[in-house]
Amino acid sequence: MTNATEQAADASGRLSGTATVKSGALASDRVTLDFVRYASVIDGFKLTVREQAFDISELAIVSYLIARDSP
Repeated sequence: MTNATEQAADASGRLSGTATVKSGALASDRVTLDFVRYASVIDGFKLTVREQAFDISELAIVSYLIARDSP
């Protein structure tokens, strides 16, 4: 087992549930998160659904359901 950490792209918004992770108060020695900023939450949803651009992402349930059922 190596001591290398994995990089993960995170497009979650600024929510109370993510604040401790984004501030660095809660961290992992195995994963380094690269917090991605986008102009609006909808832009983040589009990149998540259309390009699977992030390893971790906030996503509205309706956006997920529409994307799941689209060809």
